[in-house]
Amino acid sequence: MFRIIHTKEENLLFDELWGDFCEENEIPFLKRTNDVMRYGICDTEKKLIGTIEFDKYDVNNKNNNEYYYNFTDNKYIKYIQNEEIYEISKLLINRENRGKGFFKQILLACYDHANQTNADWYIGTINKRLYMFARSVGFKILPIDEYFDINENIIAVPFLLDIKHAIKLLKYSNEFKEILMYYDK
Repeated sequence: MFRIIHTKEENLLFDELWGDFCEENEIPFLKRTNDVMRYGICDTEKKLIGTIEFDKYDVNNKNNNEYYYNFTDNKYIKYIQNEEIYEISKLLINRENRGKGFFKQILLACYDHANQTNADWYIGTINKRLYMFARSVGFKILPIDEYFDINENIIAVPFLLDIKHAIKLLKYSNEFKEILMYYDK
């Protein structure tokens, strides 16, 4: 289950969860100044256990709040500059809930966001393990530069994801087909 983060209280919970991750991994807590869309990933008791944030990416804006990677100068981004691009950031499932199938909720949040915004592409940086998993299940997620270390425990991959292709995969997946019928009504 996921929910769109709206209220001040929900935003504080979101920031707290993300802040705990930053503290645990000794990475800076970066705050966006743009108007972002936030989703909370929830467990069966509707408790917030994960986060994902989407920010409209403007190819012409040299002041984008790019977290760990400068997408503005990337050659691949220049090829898609006339399409709807969103940067994914603050993607996490808390430590206690990793490996328990909550990746599906992240995918559903991306599906919901892409449908609401008519997104064509997602960009961002994710850890190498999640990147490899996304590729293994068939997503067209392309590394657009060399992997790099955020710290001694996290290897990051700057990526470009064809979200239209990902939605097609989800619609044809037996696991998601029934769930997505609910969202499409």
